[in-house]
Amino acid sequence: MTINVKIFLAAGLFLTACQHPGNTSKTPEADSPVHKTVRGEVPYKVLEHYFLKNTATGQAVPAKITSKEVFEKLFGAAATMKGRPTPVHFEQEYVVAVVKQETDTATLLIPVSLQRSSSGDMTFSYINRRSDRQSFSIRPILLIAVDRTEQGNIRLKEH
Repeated sequence: MTINVKIFLAAGLFLTACQHPGNTSKTPEADSPVHKTVRGEVPYKVLEHYFLKNTATGQAVPAKITSKEVFEKLFGAAATMKGRPTPVHFEQEYVVAVVKQETDTATLLIPVSLQRSSSGDMTFSYINRRSDRQSFSIRPILLIAVDRTEQGNIRLKEH
């Protein structure tokens, strides 16, 4: 039995040593919600805790929203226990919006990348993951914020 206790303590020490703060690279970039750029990629941050307002139903939602007024006319802040909506600074950023049709199927829109083509246009790729039917309808949305220095026509591409 003492061998089991010694093995358990040794395993515990080993695991806690792996979690030592000196072993992690804690940089401001590691905490940043902005996706890092790779060749051809444009950085963006995912906006969380927003919903499409009922007053926007039936309206065409533009893929690129550059003003706070238009954004607030279309989207509302969702008060949840998980946190506050991601702030958007329209002086420095614009919003790319993916808005799907109303559905009673559980739907998750997952961002993949924002790529700049050689023509200067940008393609925002995302995955549309659908699962079980629900007893209610939703209007799935995915919002990202892009720095205003990154300009170009926006194209949405579903995977």
